[in-house]
Amino acid sequence: MLRFFFAFEGADDPTWVDDDTGELNNYSRTVFILNKSFIQDLMDDEGFFQAGEQLQIVEPSIDDHGRLVNQAGLFSFAPYGEILESSLERHLAESGVDVDDVTEVAKYICRIHIPNETNTRQSCLKKLRKMNIHHASLFPDLIGASGYCNDLIRDATLSVGKTTRNVERSTSSVDTKNQPREQVENDSKHRLDKADIKDVLLDALFINEFVRKSITSQQLNYVIDELLTFINEKAGVDWYKKESILARLRNVIRRALRKQKFPEDYINSSAEILIKTAADKSEEIEREVSQQDAGGA
Repeated sequence: MLRFFFAFEGADDPTWVDDDTGELNNYSRTVFILNKSFIQDLMDDEGFFQAGEQLQIVEPSIDDHGRLVNQAGLFSFAPYGEILESSLERHLAESGVDVDDVTEVAKYICRIHIPNETNTRQSCLKKLRKMNIHHASLFPDLIGASGYCNDLIRDATLSVGKTTRNVERSTSSVDTKNQPREQVENDSKHRLDKADIKDVLLDALFINEFVRKSITSQQLNYVIDELLTFINEKAGVDWYKKESILARLRNVIRRALRKQKFPEDYINSSAEILIKTAADKSEEIEREVSQQDAGGA
């Protein structure tokens, strides 16, 4: 199960998101499986292949850092200038194995593709944690401890966020009159009101006369609604400083612009200008709220 941890430990890269659809274009994460017994049958008594350069399966006997013992892993060592798959294929061919027969090759090596869906990564890591496979158990040092704490904090934050959204859905309206001033301000921090910023955002999208003649303000209202919905409900405080959030927002805006038949040649530049305009306004609001908090303190 250790290999599944390393397959899912890293977060999705922002570049994996398709610009047109907003969906992940990295469809799966892959785990390679080697059949140690079958591979060792091709080796000599010293653990090396009898033909060609050496491909080894190594089990470390010395651990100066503590990690190898905890991970209890085996390591494949390919010859210089080769990767595991090409080296193994060469040795299988030299050993008389029909490398064109998938069922034969699968006896020695195969790979499992796990769909890279929205909740797959967190779900997999949670199940592994229940099996005591996590940062703290695999990396018995400060890095492992901090990684484990970060995972717990992230899960707790997501849990609180889901609870909050469920409460919001079940409440038709929220009375802020009796709430403390600080709580109301924190709830509205970074949020953008369409009535206050609509004209500024429209001007940002009308980057030249050609665009102004090609599309109407009514069509662009849809794009502005998509922008504000994302910022107000999904982006969070300081969203304009987070590249992962900005990457998602670019996809949202590009997709909305294409839906409204925005001139294709100007989609990327218009999206960047629109996001920059909204970011400046959000930053201004957050700065004002922070100053008011400091003054009240």
